[in-house]
Amino acid sequence: MKTDSVGFVDNVNEGRRLIQDRVCLFKVLIILDDVDETFNFEDFFGNPKKFASGSRFIITSRNMKVLSTLNKNKCKLYGVGEMSPQLSLQLFCKHAFKKNAPPREYKVISKEIVSTTGGLPLTLKVVGSLLFREEIYIWKDKLAHLREMPEKEVVLRLRISYDALGYEAKQIFLDIVCFFIGMEKELPSYMWDDYKYHPASNINILIQRSMIKMGDDNEFQVHDQLRDMGREIVREENIEEPWMRSRVWQKHEGLNTLLDKKVFSNVLQGSKKVKALRAYFSEMQAGYFEPEHFSDLSELRYFQSKNMNFKGDFTNLLPNLRWLRLKSEFIYDEYILKGDLRNLVILDLRSSVYFNCAFSEIKVCLQISFCSWRVFQPFQSNISLYRIICCPLVCLLGLRGENKNFYMQVIENIYTYHTLIYPSYSH
Repeated sequence: MKTDSVGFVDNVNEGRRLIQDRVCLFKVLIILDDVDETFNFEDFFGNPKKFASGSRFIITSRNMKVLSTLNKNKCKLYGVGEMSPQLSLQLFCKHAFKKNAPPREYKVISKEIVSTTGGLPLTLKVVGSLLFREEIYIWKDKLAHLREMPEKEVVLRLRISYDALGYEAKQIFLDIVCFFIGMEKELPSYMWDDYKYHPASNINILIQRSMIKMGDDNEFQVHDQLRDMGREIVREENIEEPWMRSRVWQKHEGLNTLLDKKVFSNVLQGSKKVKALRAYFSEMQAGYFEPEHFSDLSELRYFQSKNMNFKGDFTNLLPNLRWLRLKSEFIYDEYILKGDLRNLVILDLRSSVYFNCAFSEIKVCLQISFCSWRVFQPFQSNISLYRIICCPLVCLLGLRGENKNFYMQVIENIYTYHTLIYPSYSH
């Protein structure tokens, strides 16, 4: 618990006491959605008998074992059944026709499609959105496809909508579910735009088909089942060998992909498939990485690291890299930035203590994100900046380029206001 009104809570006992002191005096309704195996009722609320009479707790989970542990508090378990055929049809029609009932010519086939969804709201939304404004022959084709699937295979039903996407929309969706859930859409859009994935239109398609949503801060939101489906699509590219997949988002798998490159030749070959990779060291593990660790990662376009340092000649190793995110509690040297970064569009050094580099080798950088308490050496020529994102107290000692009016505005903003744009995510 952490709020402006109550301050910071450092331990479970203090949090429990705070709840009991401030909440237990009132009759309350508390709803906890989709709790997992780490949830413990007493850790959150203490003894439920201490709450005012008439208080109610509603707790949902996809894991029955989690809820069964609540019986000692005399909680009643309720298994949520399928939606009724009538409500299922109504929900389906809201997405397929933007109304509560189907047109006469679609009435029969709508009921047939609804009967294949198992009454699951998410499936009804996704399939309905997929068929919005489609001709009747498309509906018949999707109905035949749904009937071929095992009755309980929810993921397969959801995948119908994914399979109907174009190549670019598929790439954006997989990037989101693997790396960008909770992130504001602007930053990834620079990378997708540079790859000609047309993010504006394809993000809109994903929203229309109920595959993603946008939050209040314009951040990506994805239902857990759709997230799991997307990640399973990537995992099925090669179940046993993560380095043979297009995206490696698990931090330990990303780290192993880099570390094993010096040992296993099959890793070197497979890594050509990797387009995006996340690799974290703990603060106690931080060490150096050399060019050999990145060999054959020629298709890598997104790289996110934590507590990793680099040494050696990285020239021509990462020609397709568009987004480089480096976070460390240690001093970075300039080696990785002297690689072939002519296609880089986002350089994110936020939360790095110090970066010892003049950036003279970067040819094009559309967006740079710096962290506070930093002093950078002068930017050299040949840098084409589109936007700078930086935190307060950044000092740029020099900035030169052809667009003098833009750079004068940048310098004025930095020295007057210390910042241009505050980053809106913390990943």
